[in-house]
Amino acid sequence: MERIICIAAPVAGSGRTTAAVNLAAAFAAFELKTLLVDCDPQNRCLCSAVIDPPANAPGLSQILSGRVAARNCCIQTRLDYLKILPAGENLLQTIANPALMPVYPRSFENLTGIDKSNWDMIVLDSSAVFSPMVQWAASASDVLITMIRLEMQSSESVSDIFRNHRNMLKNIVEPRKKNTEKHQTAAILINGCDDAQEAEAILGPDLFGQVSGFFMPVCIPDDQRLYEAMVFGKPVVCHDIGSAGARAFLKLAETFSRIPGKSVADTEEQFT
Repeated sequence: MERIICIAAPVAGSGRTTAAVNLAAAFAAFELKTLLVDCDPQNRCLCSAVIDPPANAPGLSQILSGRVAARNCCIQTRLDYLKILPAGENLLQTIANPALMPVYPRSFENLTGIDKSNWDMIVLDSSAVFSPMVQWAASASDVLITMIRLEMQSSESVSDIFRNHRNMLKNIVEPRKKNTEKHQTAAILINGCDDAQEAEAILGPDLFGQVSGFFMPVCIPDDQRLYEAMVFGKPVVCHDIGSAGARAFLKLAETFSRIPGKSVADTEEQFT
């Protein structure tokens, strides 16, 4: 089973952090030792999963700067099997320094100093703003999941959604081809739809037929309880485990090893 998952999104507001927090929590609910790594300078994972998050908690920024060891940055959540490695303060400035953020480091361990064998699952929450950190997160992962939010009112902007998706993949794929031989799979996680039938109604049968082979087997519904949980600083499995959102993420975690086996390059070519 793949161990490192990168959650990315072509545009802000796709639900990337919500998905990263709740997928990690779902793995933890199945008693898989899980680490959630916040690669976004906005540092939102702590507020979404930890009530009263510690102020100025050190994280990736301080690790890159050599000021703190990674083992001192992982924060325990209310779930026994879930810890978070925050982004830390001033991550944006840190990754802008090429001496601190080398281009395309070869491994997860190389950048973080964390032995991935100590974890069953590692979830990387990337950023909606493309940066060296996003490139690293995509390169270091075994699986790249891109979030696409579909709603009935977005039907007229479907072409823009997939154009942004294609551009993001091109930025990720080309450097990866040059810097690693590691096999990586890719899939699309549809947000804002109850099921594939609703996604088909939005996309239309022709486009749906072209891209549905890349969809994760679960869609994330537009569930009010899911949004409430994030506001209260909880994963949805801690807020209302019987809700539609919690069931979706638990099912996603449960079926994760059976995601479509498409390569990142194949995915990028499909949207060219």
